[in-house]
Amino acid sequence: MSIVSKLSGVIACFSIVACSPTLASTPANTPSTPATTVPGDNQPVIENPGNGMVAFATAKSIVDQHCVVCHSQSPTQPNFSSPAGGVSFDTPAEIKAKASRIRARAVNSTSMPQGNVTNMTDAERETLGKWIEEGANL
Repeated sequence: MSIVSKLSGVIACFSIVACSPTLASTPANTPSTPATTVPGDNQPVIENPGNGMVAFATAKSIVDQHCVVCHSQSPTQPNFSSPAGGVSFDTPAEIKAKASRIRARAVNSTSMPQGNVTNMTDAERETLGKWIEEGANL
């Protein structure tokens, strides 16, 4: 890595609100992709697949962390031996098929996760809503 690249990384680091390892390590004259934030850090989680849309992988990570504990063929939440309400989010097809229900229960309302037992943040709800609004693409 050249001195110019190192300096460009430092300049990039100071020119944004939070220093991103992704941007700081990007050599000069190389297009950069916004860094992905981690679920739970109170920032909208947008994994940029090149078009600024929420990637399915991002939506799935939120569903896996906050919904699958109860809504799975093998739930991990105590006292559940089958999917809660008969709703399972084990496959991409199941998540997409229930996107409108996810929006109603976890985005437009906070009734899910029940009692917010998995501590879903408002930013995660917003991200799920954006993914659904964009067409719930897989």
